[in-house]
Amino acid sequence: MDKGNSEKLKDIVFLDLALESTTRKISEGIMHIDIGFDSYIRELGIILSNLCLSFTWAELGFLKDDFEMIVKVMSRNLTEDNARKVKGVIDRIKQGLGEVNDKLNEML
Repeated sequence: MDKGNSEKLKDIVFLDLALESTTRKISEGIMHIDIGFDSYIRELGIILSNLCLSFTWAELGFLKDDFEMIVKVMSRNLTEDNARKVKGVIDRIKQGLGEVNDKLNEML
């Protein structure tokens, strides 16, 4: 790696951190706004798809599959059992976002 490329890598890392920070602020801001559960699920799917494009972790692939098969399907009929399954997948996505943040902070 020459000096020019390491500077570009640093810019990308800072951009990723800024995007993560912005996403977190937006998410926290809209938490208090009733956008409807369906919109919340759609937004979560978009965030997960973006994570899968940025990182090639196997767990993210499993999460995306679980999101498609469990969250999108079961969120239409939220019985108590379905709600637990949906919450489990959403909690794993939340943990994945935290891990992404930790990895980026380590790189700095």
